[in-house]
Amino acid sequence: MADGQNGPIAGHFVNALLQLPERDQLRTGHVPGQIFPGLPDIEAEGPKPYLLDVREPWEYLAGHVPGATLIPLGELEQRISEVPRDREVLAICHSGQRSLAAAGYLQQLGYTAVSNVDGGTAAWIERGYPTEGSSAR
Repeated sequence: MADGQNGPIAGHFVNALLQLPERDQLRTGHVPGQIFPGLPDIEAEGPKPYLLDVREPWEYLAGHVPGATLIPLGELEQRISEVPRDREVLAICHSGQRSLAAAGYLQQLGYTAVSNVDGGTAAWIERGYPTEGSSAR
């Protein structure tokens, strides 16, 4: 699946990020964090979130959450027009640090529905969830 396309399978995994019992505030106190508890059995209705992967290309190619769009953190300022304002944005990286910076930057630009994925791709893989890329399972 091409970068940024959300097909039915990719949408299912991205939906896992939204099925949360609560939204915790991170230490910064202003960017909501999300932890994915597991993959839901049902497809959520409505617009799918935009899953923004801010890692480097080699990290993304090694394995990423299905449906994620790669915009490395160092390119985000130049490519900001690619990030939609009409749906929720979930920022993800390897462990949650770069994505926290990206989420904060998006909020400074006026994005209102932005969350950081706590634990990042590492936590996703640790929980045994599927990935796309060269080390996909």
